[in-house]
Amino acid sequence: MDVFCLRRKHLFIKNTAILTVTSLLLRAAGMYFSIYITGIIGAEGVGLYQMIFSVYLLMSGFASSGIVVAVTRMTADEMALGSRRSVTGALRKCLSVSIVMGLISAAATAGLAGLIGGRWISDARAISAVRVMALSFPFMSISCCLRGYFTARRRVGVPSAGQMTEQAVRIAVCLVLLIRMAPMGVEYSCLAIMIADAVSEGAGCLFLVLGYLLDRRKCPDTNPLRTAPPYREYRRIWDIAGPVTASHYLTTLLRTIESILVPGCLARFVLSRTRALELFGLLRGMAMPLIFFPSTFLTALTSLLVPELSEAQATGNILRTREVVRRSMRITFMLSMPAAGVFLLFSHQLGTLVYSRSDVGPLLRTLAPLMPLMYSESVVAGILRGLGEQKKALQYNLIDSVARILLIVAMVPYFGMTGFLLMMVFSNLLTALLKLRRLLRVTQVGFCWNSWLFRPVASLCVACLAGLLLTRAPGFARLPPLWQLIIGGLSVTVIYCAALYFGEEQRDPRRIFD
Repeated sequence: MDVFCLRRKHLFIKNTAILTVTSLLLRAAGMYFSIYITGIIGAEGVGLYQMIFSVYLLMSGFASSGIVVAVTRMTADEMALGSRRSVTGALRKCLSVSIVMGLISAAATAGLAGLIGGRWISDARAISAVRVMALSFPFMSISCCLRGYFTARRRVGVPSAGQMTEQAVRIAVCLVLLIRMAPMGVEYSCLAIMIADAVSEGAGCLFLVLGYLLDRRKCPDTNPLRTAPPYREYRRIWDIAGPVTASHYLTTLLRTIESILVPGCLARFVLSRTRALELFGLLRGMAMPLIFFPSTFLTALTSLLVPELSEAQATGNILRTREVVRRSMRITFMLSMPAAGVFLLFSHQLGTLVYSRSDVGPLLRTLAPLMPLMYSESVVAGILRGLGEQKKALQYNLIDSVARILLIVAMVPYFGMTGFLLMMVFSNLLTALLKLRRLLRVTQVGFCWNSWLFRPVASLCVACLAGLLLTRAPGFARLPPLWQLIIGGLSVTVIYCAALYFGEEQRDPRRIFD
């Protein structure tokens, strides 16, 4: 049993490393490519694309969001009980449901493209891009099912390679199309990006299908006689995917309304629709991707927690569930703190180096204290999905989205971007506290104030004080921004780790993350 647990631990670490490296590469490629796109289509084009992309998230949520969790949980449960036939049957049923949802999303998007672009986004330049995005959804549905299958199988290398293939195709196609279409205006630039998305979704889907055909024979079959009635499997798919899809759909719908409201409310404050789109593009298209870039490791951790928790529940291992929750939350708070410190102290250097713009830095500095809340909320949401708490997540997301819309209408027309940032502070506090409270109640795990909060915050304060003194040292201001960021970021991180280590009761460095 000890050998088995050791193998499982090594496999979990290996999969986390694979997903982390993949996510880093994908985010780095995506970020630098978005910088390239920003230089071509400008801040106004980025703002229009963000509004189109919010519609893309809304429609794709119906096609894909809940089915990933359903496939992952059902496959993990069936593998724990050792039946290849039931694993294959569950996947086929999930695929059938997902493909139907993808086709419905595609038909609805294509049919309503004129209404969405002309009335909803209030910009006729978006209509052609909205119509093209419909082609992505059937491919996305299949890909999401197969990613859930491979995650449950603990073989994340295949979906990781598929995502890298998809990103490479997206960048290559987009580069070719933008060279030809960008001179024709913002409308054709957005159209080129959406065409590249559709082609890349098809390429990624084909890669995963081939990977599944090669993998399905390797699934263990220690209980070949075990089968489940079809109606029971479809009902279980609905029980898992229904609340997750509804949560994603309603949340994304409200966030889409938010994305459409914000430029209009900002326009009332700055008295210019073009300037409002530029400000919206700065926040959503530039600042937010940078804020979430350091969360790559936690994103990988979240996706791998679902099968681990689902399997622990299927086998009735309550102690294992509590151990996973404690360790995950501790790692989340410990890793998010130094990232927040670096963004707080060196936001100007980050904005200048990445986007060559000085107006991104103040946004990064304002959002930096929220990073631990944002990251922990993401991890807690993943744990709740693994524990089957989809309905509560739907309730909390709905409360948050309604509150965001009300605050936008009440504050942004009168306070501009300051009002929007204050709304984000309130929203992140609300969702993080609600979901964390639910998690602790369900798992009966107490909040570990010392190891989760007090030590990381105290260590961060020491590191930020040292970093602040470093920025005022003679000669530091004369260094190039890149060297300021490297020296300052490394100093803050090293001092934080040292303060955290010496603040631990156990001096063994291997126990820091235990």
